[in-house]
Amino acid sequence: MEPASARATAAASGPAAAAIWAVVCAGSAAAYLRSPEPEFSEEARKAKVAGNVLVYLQVDTNGNPRNVRVLKGIGLGLDEKAMDAVRHYKFKPAMENGKPVIVEMNVEVNFQIF
Repeated sequence: MEPASARATAAASGPAAAAIWAVVCAGSAAAYLRSPEPEFSEEARKAKVAGNVLVYLQVDTNGNPRNVRVLKGIGLGLDEKAMDAVRHYKFKPAMENGKPVIVEMNVEVNFQIF
């Protein structure tokens, strides 16, 4: 099944994701059910690096992330930590004409030092 193709924007929930851009046709976009916080890498913690990692994914018809990859990284192990966190997200699937569909999303994962 191919991802739906028209562009829609949805607000992200949870502190780990600042923004989502979902690709959907008519219907509803995928919605977060669970978005665990990413872990800091030891290398980034020691270097006191903070920033955002832009991650691409597809949400399948069961609400699971697939084909996760980094579009814009910041290095020091944070790109891998962002992908690990996104792989554990859970979504309510996007719907089109009452049926779940695959959608593509970009998620911005935010790493902050407190």
